[in-house]
Amino acid sequence: TWLAGSTHSLSWFGNDPDGDALVYGVSYSNDGGGSWDLLVSGLTTTTFSIDVDALAGGSDVRFRVLATDGVNTVYDETADAISVPNKAPVPTISNPTTGQLFAPGALAVLNGNAADLEDGSLPGASLHWSSNVMGGLGTGTSLPMAGLTPGAHLITLTAIDSNGLASSVSVPI
Repeated sequence: TWLAGSTHSLSWFGNDPDGDALVYGVSYSNDGGGSWDLLVSGLTTTTFSIDVDALAGGSDVRFRVLATDGVNTVYDETADAISVPNKAPVPTISNPTTGQLFAPGALAVLNGNAADLEDGSLPGASLHWSSNVMGGLGTGTSLPMAGLTPGAHLITLTAIDSNGLASSVSVPI
C-alpha cells in the first residue's frame, strides 16, 4: 500500500547482449494490467521517481518497464499488486468570475466542469451547484439562473466521482 503524499522509486536492471545502449519507458495500470498509461519515455537511467498523488488510484496497480536498443523491445512488470488511494475530483468554475455583478433578475449562467484521475471528465449529473443564500441550485456543466436573490452569494460547485469522493470550489458574486 502506497500512502497519499508519498513518493516511491521504481528501479530495474537491464542489459543488452551485444552492448547497445538501452532506452526505457515506464507505464502504469490501475486496473491490474487491463489498460496502460505511459508515464515517461526516453529514460537512459534505471530508476524513476513516482509521486503517488499524481496517479489514479486502484487496488491492483502495476508498473511496466519497456526497454529497447532501437531494434528489439522487451518489457517486464511488477509482480505484486500495489494499492494506491483514490483521488477526489477537481472541479473548476469558468463562469461566473470572482466579484461579478448581476442586476436583479438578470440571467447568470453558471459554467463549470470537473476532472478525476480515475474517471476522467465527469458528466453534468456529477456536478452540483449551490448558493450560500439559496441552497441547491441544480446540476450540470451549464446552469442558467434568472432568479438569484439580490445580495452577495457564494456560488459553489461540488463534484462527486464514481467512488463517492467529493470536492468543491466556490466563487463570490
